[in-house]
Amino acid sequence: MRSYRGWYLPDQDQHFAGWLDQHPANHYQQEALDLALRHCAGRDLVLDIGANIGLFATRFSILFGSVVCFEPVTAVYECLVPNTEHASNIMIHKTGLGDHAGTAVISLPAAGANCGQYSMVDFAEDTEATSETVPVQRLDDFDLRPDLIKMDVQGYEPWVLRGALQTLTACSPVLMLEVEGKTVRGQIQAVLVPMGYRPVAAVRHDQIWIKTV
Repeated sequence: MRSYRGWYLPDQDQHFAGWLDQHPANHYQQEALDLALRHCAGRDLVLDIGANIGLFATRFSILFGSVVCFEPVTAVYECLVPNTEHASNIMIHKTGLGDHAGTAVISLPAAGANCGQYSMVDFAEDTEATSETVPVQRLDDFDLRPDLIKMDVQGYEPWVLRGALQTLTACSPVLMLEVEGKTVRGQIQAVLVPMGYRPVAAVRHDQIWIKTV
């Protein structure tokens, strides 16, 4: 773990430093966040799924009454905790989310310089990848009522959404999803469209979904 501008980052990460202002400020994916907030009527609770080192959580802590983070990777979690300890309204769960409780292997290529690329679906054939077995739970089992859900789980979004159907039905939160690839995009649509969700904005890989019926 190393420090840069008051932020803690995993030693190998070379991706996030360019987005960091003096801690706790940053401007990572700010345009997508601004779009999501336009559609968010409530500001009581936001969920940061795939919270990484806390780039969104630190801003959420100012904008929402409470922030609940989910981050399963030990090396990243160990940075997330000190990066967010200044905010008393942030709670962190060291677990992944999916469609059933259990465990999963999450991996990053050995030469990976972006700690945001840890994935439960990619790099399975990379025998040199850095891997960790992590706990996985369903979001529905936490009984939360979010106004906004931000999710960046590197292709695992369909599994997380299937484990959150009760939450989505009960609360109709705005969704801010980072989506890469046609296959994942189609799987997400298959979950959300029948529930009455539709995409209303996009910035690069980030999509904003709201429930319309």
